[in-house]
Amino acid sequence: MSRQPIAYTVPQPLEPLNIEEVRFWLDIMQEHAVLIRLGLPCDRTDLLNEAQSFIREFDTLGNRAERVQSEKKFNELVSDARDAVCELHRFKRHLLRLKLTCKLAGWLFPTLLDHMAREAEYVMRLFDKMCEGRPALKAAAKTKENAFWVRIMGDHAKIMSHLLDPSERSLVATANEFGQDFDDLLLQSQDFASMLYYNDNEAPAFRRFLQDVGTSTRQLRDFKRATQEMIAQCRLLGLIPELLADHVRREAEHFLMILSMMEKGIIANITSIEPECEAVAAIEDIDEDECPDDDIDDDCHYDCDNDRDEDDDDEDFCPEHTAKFEMYKSPSEEIDTMECETDEDDEDKEDDDLEVDCPICPPPSPPPCPPPVVEPVQQKPSPTKYKWGGKWPRPLGKS
Repeated sequence: MSRQPIAYTVPQPLEPLNIEEVRFWLDIMQEHAVLIRLGLPCDRTDLLNEAQSFIREFDTLGNRAERVQSEKKFNELVSDARDAVCELHRFKRHLLRLKLTCKLAGWLFPTLLDHMAREAEYVMRLFDKMCEGRPALKAAAKTKENAFWVRIMGDHAKIMSHLLDPSERSLVATANEFGQDFDDLLLQSQDFASMLYYNDNEAPAFRRFLQDVGTSTRQLRDFKRATQEMIAQCRLLGLIPELLADHVRREAEHFLMILSMMEKGIIANITSIEPECEAVAAIEDIDEDECPDDDIDDDCHYDCDNDRDEDDDDEDFCPEHTAKFEMYKSPSEEIDTMECETDEDDEDKEDDDLEVDCPICPPPSPPPCPPPVVEPVQQKPSPTKYKWGGKWPRPLGKS
């Protein structure tokens, strides 16, 4: 007995990665607004109030994300969240312009504001994919995705280094080492992005590179976690808020999740060459009959006879009609012509020799004058070239 099909009364479940991604980034954007408010000077009440309004707005969006159950509500949430992130991005760029023109005080580094603005741009692109009905973490250009996150991790290490008290020499040195490590990884990721731009398949070296990035990110994640614990226990000197330490730790965890999805093949790799390939194919499909050569030749033809009738004085205006190919000459005719030319040249040379050999008595010349005394020019000694000593070039990495 065949079973009757079940008529479901509940909507299709939402994509787990999408809803988790929305919740994660709504929390991150809200914390950005909180950190901005903490770093603004107390006399800029206009900016403080604007930051507070973003805090309330993202708190409301976060509560909606916890209660969303239908696809319609989810799409409305993503659309509203995208608009809010766009406005927050403009606010961050505005603060960055004020910082760069020395019109804003406070402890917010320009690098930190640019860092948060780049993350907002990343989130807007993710929400755009969701609005189009595509999962956010199903396909990406792995090289570019990796380069984005590697730069984020390097920014975290450098900002933490500058917010630690100078007396924390060991922690400052560790943070600086992480910053240098991720700077090197960023350059390497940019190299891979260039080398794999036209390659659909991933190279084994790039997979090994992803493992190296994962190792460095896990070490940085542990450093952030230890820093957060010491701040919570009041065992660390510096200006790092506990919220910032927890914030950067969770972003490192998120990057490790993306790396794991890349290694397992959950995120499909796409190349940036696909739009260009479509353009090239469109160019190659152009019908050659659209641009016939005969029409071009007819339009570009010069009527030399008419020009001669109009202006007889200008004889060089229009060249004479000549054949496209010169008359063929047999090799024997060419040799005879060359021999004739050679004989004529020899006769000319003999005539010249006869004229030179005729003895002509020159008139008596006056006694020669004594040669002038020329003092030798003293040349300046050429400067000796610099010779590399034993210390140059110095070994790399040593002062």
